[in-house]
Order: sequence, then C-alpha cells, then structure tokens
Amino acid sequence: MQLFVNGLRAVSRAGDQSCRYGGEEFCVLLNCADLAAVIAYDERLRLWLQQHSAGELGFALSYSAGIAMRMHDTDTVETLLQRADIALYAAKSQGRGCTLAWSPA
Repeated sequence: MQLFVNGLRAVSRAGDQSCRYGGEEFCVLLNCADLAAVIAYDERLRLWLQQHSAGELGFALSYSAGIAMRMHDTDTVETLLQRADIALYAAKSQGRGCTLAWSPA
C-alpha cells in the first residue's frame, strides 16, 4: 500500500490531490486536466510502479482505474465519484491493469 502511495506522490503535479477512498481504493483529482493529461498521469504511475515494485516486492504491482471527467459546470464531486466508480468496476471486470473512462453511452 505504501509503495502505491509513494507512486501517487512521485507522479503528481502541483495542485493534484489524492486520498484513500476505501480499503484498497484511492481517488485522484487532477487539477485542470484534459483526457490526454489523465492518460499521461496513468502511464507515469504505471511506469513508476513497474520500476519500483519489482525490486521491492519481487513482482510488478498493478492496478485498475476508473476515470470521470467533469462534463458540465453543474457536475458535483458526488457525480464524478459515481461515474469513476462505474468505470472502475467495468475496468476490474476486464482484468488486472485496466483503465477505463466513464462515458454516458
């Protein structure tokens, strides 16, 4: 768990925030990020974890992620968390190491 937290800290930019959201779930809020920035963040985190977990743990640490982007000015944090949760469970159903973005369709 601590290794994952260290990875979040290592790849985050100034203004990004992360917190533990559940037992083994984390929430990351990327400040002023479009989908390309979110994908780049995901790639940086995966690479950081690959580079650091194999040596410390003896295996490569992986994760699944759900992405929700703010679509309207009226979107609330609760709405974004619900969307991210839907995307996360869809990603988990596809297997380890998958990231999916929520889509209204």
